Amino acid sequence: MANPLRIRFGKLIHFIFDILRPNITNSTDPRVPIMLAPNSEPVTLSCIRVPLSKERPYVWLNATVGSFSLDSLDPSNLLFSIWRGQPNTGELIFSTADSGQGTETTRTSTFSHVDKPQKRFCSKIIYCLTVQAIDNISNINIIGPVTFTGTAIKK
Repeated sequence: MANPLRIRFGKLIHFIFDILRPNITNSTDPRVPIMLAPNSEPVTLSCIRVPLSKERPYVWLNATVGSFSLDSLDPSNLLFSIWRGQPNTGELIFSTADSGQGTETTRTSTFSHVDKPQKRFCSKIIYCLTVQAIDNISNINIIGPVTFTGTAIKK
C-alpha cells in the first residue's frame, strides 16, 4: 500500500534542479552528446545538493533524459540509477531500465523516486543521476533533454 504524501502550502522546503541549457533534444550544451558504448560503465549525468531541514523531510526526486540510438534492431537498453552520495561510493537508492528498438530511435525516459534520509545531522545531501548502456549491440547517445530535480518536503 502506498504511503500518502500530502503537500500543503508551506510544506515544500527546497527545490533544486540541474538542466541542460538549452534543455532540448540535440542540445548544444557542452555536456552532451554523451556516447555510451555497448555495456558501458556508468556515466554521471547530473548531481544536485538538496538542503534538508531538521524535521527529517522526504526528498522527491525526478529525472528526464533524452537518448538516441542510430541502429537498434535488438532492443537498446539503458540503466538509470540515483545515488545518495557519489556514484559507487554512496548508496544506490533507485534504479530502473528503459529500452527501445528500431532504426534511428529517439526516446525520452522520465522517472521519479521519493527518498527518506535517515541521518538527522545532515544539512545537505548530494544526489547523483547515472546512466549506462547494458546488453547493447550499438552505441546509444544521450542527446538531451537532461533534467534532474530534488524537492525537500517537510513531514
